[in-house]
Amino acid sequence: MKGLPPPSDTRSTRRTFDAEYSRYHDDPGYRARDSSAYDRLNVEDLWRRVRQVLSRLPGSPARVLEIGCSGGASLDRMRRETAAPVVIGVDIRRSALATAREAAIGSTLIETDCLPIPFRDGSFDVIFQFTTFSSIPETDAKVRIAREILRVLATGGVFLWYDMRYPNPGNRFTRCETRATIGHYFPGTDFHLESMTLIPQIGRWIYPSRPRLGGLLGRLAGLHSHYFGWFLKG
Repeated sequence: MKGLPPPSDTRSTRRTFDAEYSRYHDDPGYRARDSSAYDRLNVEDLWRRVRQVLSRLPGSPARVLEIGCSGGASLDRMRRETAAPVVIGVDIRRSALATAREAAIGSTLIETDCLPIPFRDGSFDVIFQFTTFSSIPETDAKVRIAREILRVLATGGVFLWYDMRYPNPGNRFTRCETRATIGHYFPGTDFHLESMTLIPQIGRWIYPSRPRLGGLLGRLAGLHSHYFGWFLKG
């Protein structure tokens, strides 16, 4: 598309992702956290909200796209939730896609920086991104990727968002996404946003010994670390 930089312009982002996220995901502590009761609870809460939004679609989605599919877990879960015949995940990291090939069997995986997203206008009924935008350092790139999302999303299709609203002290490369920044990326859309997810540093400390207290704290919006959001393309 006119005005978009070639993929070579994002080489620094690609190097940053490869270095930081290889370290992050290879950390045994990270894998242990990801399987904790607290994390499993959050995952199911997220997918409960996803199902509620998908129920607004007039029919079953036929084509689904994930922006930043990483290791493929969310992509595979979306394939199972929607039963869509075409499910595609894109990511800038080749190493992540190698992992995703094992986790997201039956999905198509493509290495790209999404500038542009390599599909025709209106190609997808469902597009989603889970903690990808907060990992992109360049605001201008996020604005242009958002334009691409709008371009390839079909009329009547839905875009789903789940990302951090507070900085992550465990990952210095992430950027928090506020209502203002999200509105800047997707101007003119009827973006529905709600906070969710008890701050991980609190939840992982509280839940093993005091799950009831964790549940109470999880009701406080000020302690929510993420936004879940969606809009339908008119």
